[in-house]
Amino acid sequence: MKKTELLALGLLLSQLTTLSARANTSIQENDPFYQVGNVRVEVKAVEETPLIANEQFVPPPVGGPVIPPPTFPFPQMQPPGATGPLAIIDLLFKAWNIVKDGAPVVNIGSKNASALPYVSSGRWEVLSGWKSERSITYRIVVGNVYGIDTVDFEYKVNLIYGGNVGGKGKYIASARVIPSKVDVLWGYNLDVTVEVPNVYNVATPENPVAAITLDVNYKVSTILRSTSYTNSYELRGDGTMKSNGKTVVAANACFK
Repeated sequence: MKKTELLALGLLLSQLTTLSARANTSIQENDPFYQVGNVRVEVKAVEETPLIANEQFVPPPVGGPVIPPPTFPFPQMQPPGATGPLAIIDLLFKAWNIVKDGAPVVNIGSKNASALPYVSSGRWEVLSGWKSERSITYRIVVGNVYGIDTVDFEYKVNLIYGGNVGGKGKYIASARVIPSKVDVLWGYNLDVTVEVPNVYNVATPENPVAAITLDVNYKVSTILRSTSYTNSYELRGDGTMKSNGKTVVAANACFK
């Protein structure tokens, strides 16, 4: 075969490939399978788990062995905005990924937000009274216009709360979001991030109650489209857990 014929054949194959790609794109763009339909949000479970001993931050008994206490993971200088020894300080992470490209992110268990008091000594033993760890399991189901479930995502919102300094204040040791199930249909993709826009006091300066806002942002994408959603949670140091402004777990909730 002559060189000119080979070049012509190559050009023809290239054009056919381009036309095929355009045809597939056009089909997908108009195919209802790739069009996001309804989104369902369900509360699957509300649980409370007792903390193990080393999570209680209890100092050793009087007369016991002298153990150097751990220090807070923040500088001992009073940070900007703190107004006294009970002032709330937001610590650690402000934003992090929990699902990337349809799969849970590795080592997300270490990512959390905290709302603790400024303590000049920097010693954990001044904090006591931590309660159990509360969690709410949510299920997010995204369907297409055919009614087929394309994304099935479950995650837990966890809260360790109730710590105080000398009987004053109710602080948050950990607020985090952990994915427990991620099922994504072929042709779809899921990315989920957690952001902490606010850490604040919902009570008085003399007896503060810490609160953290967690925004769970999830983006559902196809080849040509992406749709974003946000579920916002308010978690308080007295154990209150709210979702999009509505109380899911009250401060005085009792669990069997």
